[in-house]
Amino acid sequence: MEHLRILALARAIENQSYLILANRVGTDDGVTFCGTSAIIDPSGAIVAAASIDREELIQAEISEDVIKSVRNRMAVFAHRRKDLY
Repeated sequence: MEHLRILALARAIENQSYLILANRVGTDDGVTFCGTSAIIDPSGAIVAAASIDREELIQAEISEDVIKSVRNRMAVFAHRRKDLY
């Protein structure tokens, strides 16, 4: 369960974008699902999270200003070659 959250944090940071991690809860056909859906901001901060044991609706406000701020501090896309893709 924790490794999934760590990977989601890494994806949000490396793509400098909000990321929604959606997961099921409960047991289905003998398979138990761990829940913990989350909304993660571009800097890797979890802005909303669900529990591990019940269905929930989570929501968070997203901000273009946050995206711009993160992208200005970490200019990982500054040297990309748009002509190649």
